[in-house]
Amino acid sequence: MALPAGRVTNDPANYFAIALQSAKDTAGSTFYYLKHLDGSGFDVAVDASSERIGGSGKEIGLRYRMKVTGDGQYVTYADPDATGRILYAALGADVISAAAGITTHKIFSGSTTGVLPYQTVQQNWADETEQTTNCQISDLKIEGEAGHPVKLTAQFVSGGSPVAGVASAAPTREANPLPYMIPGGSVAITATGALTVGASLGGASSLQVTKWSLDIKNTLDDAIQTVALNREDVLWLNADYDVDGTLKYIDKKFWEAVQYGGATQVPTGALTNGAFTFFTNLGTVGGASNQSLTIFLPFVEFTSLKVNRLDPDGKTMYIDYVASTRNIGTQSVQCTVANLTAGNYNNPAT
Repeated sequence: MALPAGRVTNDPANYFAIALQSAKDTAGSTFYYLKHLDGSGFDVAVDASSERIGGSGKEIGLRYRMKVTGDGQYVTYADPDATGRILYAALGADVISAAAGITTHKIFSGSTTGVLPYQTVQQNWADETEQTTNCQISDLKIEGEAGHPVKLTAQFVSGGSPVAGVASAAPTREANPLPYMIPGGSVAITATGALTVGASLGGASSLQVTKWSLDIKNTLDDAIQTVALNREDVLWLNADYDVDGTLKYIDKKFWEAVQYGGATQVPTGALTNGAFTFFTNLGTVGGASNQSLTIFLPFVEFTSLKVNRLDPDGKTMYIDYVASTRNIGTQSVQCTVANLTAGNYNNPAT
């Protein structure tokens, strides 16, 4: 008897897609198909209970399902439309303006609604299509490294029930030849105090950042379960925004500004504060120019600083830094995505 052929993970029909929901428990229908990278997907996980009961002797006498979840992550390079959608899902606010074929999306923290958007997530692999609803992003890491595209990794928690046998689609993906890139962009970390957009950097700053990451951490209540096997909901509780990176050591200004407050002794009280900014522009793509990405954290406090001081083998000196935002009355994370997507990302039809 002939046996069926095996399947491969990179079948052209495979896809991973996200759709904004208009409300909780209302599945999204306008899907965006990611140019997904390895690591994208969600698993249907069953939490089972095994118990010993009277009459079963020394063996397990009862076993049953307690909970079923569909949590996962999606990983992609920062294509312009994908970047806007994912940032909005992680931060919760989008204000748009249009000019000369380009729409500017100002996406920032401090959502006035106090809630995160719900997404429907769908994955198609081999001969299976699965879907889960009421998903919220628990962690979005945005990474930049010399020579590479900007990379996005979004971890999500599902507050709905995973289902199988969903009708699959023929995926259409973003047509841009390149995602937002690190080469050709600019990045800076400063330890000279809070900044406004466009302000010049002071002396205790570095433009020679070799790698960096912004981590958007959303604390979610993922333990809400009532009479169903799946979660009844996922609620957004808290948010933290961290930035870390590595810069080439040039002189002691940055080190002393952070560690010693610009003096010679470690100061008491407040941590040294500064700012982080990143900008990149794709140039002219698809007949439109100035598709760009700006990430701006106007106020961060440095919590860790390390330098590789002494090594007889001889190595280039670098500073590794870790910093976090604090609420000082401004939007802690301010992102500007200029792309060809005319609709507001809070619209499920976009």
